[in-house]
Amino acid sequence: MTTVSAERIERRKLNTQTVNSGALATLAALVALAAVAIQSRTLDFWYGFWAISSAICLVASVVVGGRAIDRLQEEHMLFEWQTRLCLLGFILGVISVVAMGPSHDEQTRSQLQELAARVGRIEARLDTIGTNRRAIDTSLASLNTKLDRLARRIGARR
Repeated sequence: MTTVSAERIERRKLNTQTVNSGALATLAALVALAAVAIQSRTLDFWYGFWAISSAICLVASVVVGGRAIDRLQEEHMLFEWQTRLCLLGFILGVISVVAMGPSHDEQTRSQLQELAARVGRIEARLDTIGTNRRAIDTSLASLNTKLDRLARRIGARR
């Protein structure tokens, strides 16, 4: 084990604090975004998977940073792992935002468009039924006229 100079220890402390601040800020942003998304978006499995993975990486980054500070006097790779975990957490957070489902407004809009299309098809069917009914009414009127003529002929022959 080699020891580290006092200047390097101070730099490591500052770097760790900076990465911890970034990780905590990103975690806070993810929580705030999740609160908004729950109210306005349709969330599926993948959003939850990526958001939780991101939160785990960000929390692990802070924990690794704490362990790195405990071992400031030694040479180790904890600072690099802290930075990598924080970056991975940020990237997974961005992926979770992309994985969000459509907004409730978009979903409602598509449902309204589908409903409008159904109403259009029903109106077309009703128009066809109305046209067929008028044709049947015309045929019935014609048949009634013919029946009346036949009845008069039969009545006149008796």
